[in-house]
Amino acid sequence: FKDCADCPELSRIPAGAFRMGPGAVDIAKPGEGPALDVTIARPFAMARAETTVGEWALCVSAGACPALPGAPARRTPAVNVSWGDAQGYAAWLSKKTGHAYRLPSEAEWEYAARAGGDAPFSFGPAISASEASFDGSLPYRGEPGPILRGPKPVASYEPNAFGLYDMHGNAWEWTLDCWAASHAGSAVDGAPRGGECSVHVLKGGAWNTGGWRLRAAHR
Repeated sequence: FKDCADCPELSRIPAGAFRMGPGAVDIAKPGEGPALDVTIARPFAMARAETTVGEWALCVSAGACPALPGAPARRTPAVNVSWGDAQGYAAWLSKKTGHAYRLPSEAEWEYAARAGGDAPFSFGPAISASEASFDGSLPYRGEPGPILRGPKPVASYEPNAFGLYDMHGNAWEWTLDCWAASHAGSAVDGAPRGGECSVHVLKGGAWNTGGWRLRAAHR
């Protein structure tokens, strides 16, 4: 659904519980644990795809977002966007629609990316170049693929079970959380880790990263 004709398309994410962090078949990296049982008590909505250059341009035209460098295709994800810029885009959508838009917490993002599964990826324990946009020369339990020269248009691959595209790869995605070295002390209700901070959590990996960075647990 959409909140306006030119707003991002949204998917309803159901309430539920999951284990945040590396699972039993995952190869854990420093800073990704300890595993934490999290309950998302209320459903929420999330954009089905990464914010596109075209969507960002509407915010630029309204004077609420800075212009992006270069002139990439309008269906590619908006990149080189700071955390503050992303917050500004969400605030603009909130004002435009009358609904509350914000970045997801790290827990909400990981819950949405897993889409009910507990494997490293929503589609299983391995990843291939036919399933996501990443540097195919650095696969994760899969066959090598091509080295990409930039992000692909959003929704170039199949969505996960929650109807979300590109949760693995294509462009890094911001969360609300301040960075911490581990999940120790994180809220079990999915709330973001707050405080005054200059460093925030990124998730999802990108077109120019190895497949291991696309894992749902990676941060």
